[in-house]
Amino acid sequence: MHGAVAGRRRQPSTRSLPYSALVKYTAVKSYGWIAALIAVVLASLPSAASGWENVDFAKRALFAYPMPKGRDNIIGNVTTYRIDKGDTLLDVGRWFGVSAKEVSDANGGLDWWSPPARNEIILPTEHILPEGARKGIVLNIPEMRIYYYHPVVERFTSDSEVMNRAAYRSDEGASKHGELITRVVYTFPVGLGRYDWKTPVGKFTVRGKTRDPTWVLPESIYKEHLERDGVAPKFVKGGDPDNPLGLFRIELTLPLYALHGTNVPWGVGMQVSHGCVRLYPDAPRHVGPV
Repeated sequence: MHGAVAGRRRQPSTRSLPYSALVKYTAVKSYGWIAALIAVVLASLPSAASGWENVDFAKRALFAYPMPKGRDNIIGNVTTYRIDKGDTLLDVGRWFGVSAKEVSDANGGLDWWSPPARNEIILPTEHILPEGARKGIVLNIPEMRIYYYHPVVERFTSDSEVMNRAAYRSDEGASKHGELITRVVYTFPVGLGRYDWKTPVGKFTVRGKTRDPTWVLPESIYKEHLERDGVAPKFVKGGDPDNPLGLFRIELTLPLYALHGTNVPWGVGMQVSHGCVRLYPDAPRHVGPV
């Protein structure tokens, strides 16, 4: 996240101004946050790297979009990219925060694995925020994408301001240090449940986050694997390359379901899970609790 990506680098071309990229967002007083955001955006627009490796994706700049004002609901801009020899749409998609399927669909069903070198393609990096409250983590199922409205604490500057804003209330909008304000939104493509294991719809709360989680197979999935393969493990240890939860799991108040990484990145943008929400391997690091 904080270092330059190894290998030859090249800038994408754009049809309009580049979409915002932000490695870190720090809460500042209201009169200064706009200037700080512009300065960081100009310094951190990511460029692509050829010779893709997993370590490259772990170091890529994290896309963040300033919250639209008023009734505006558009974030980002459509971007273009010139295919290099050896590129796949999966690698390009991971680098620019979209799924291979989104890239393929935006370019007339372009081949995922061997797109023609030197062709300029469209990257669908402009998004419409879902209807509803702009807070927390919102999953847009038809779009197969989540939106994370990242809260920061805007600190109060005086005792009177603390009293006026009821800063010591234990509600979602305030803390004893200040008011929770959403200045930026992050968005990530996801994979969802297949047709016979639909991803649940509802309102749930994040309970926590686990790094290198152990996957304990639910009985129904264990039986499915046993019937299919003739043998199945009861669990897969955290850190195992065969662990479908990937590097991180975000636990919900809905039992047996979670947002998590994956060991098969091509499944992002597809309906291939048992109902959980899959993100690219390193993406859950940036969503929810630290």
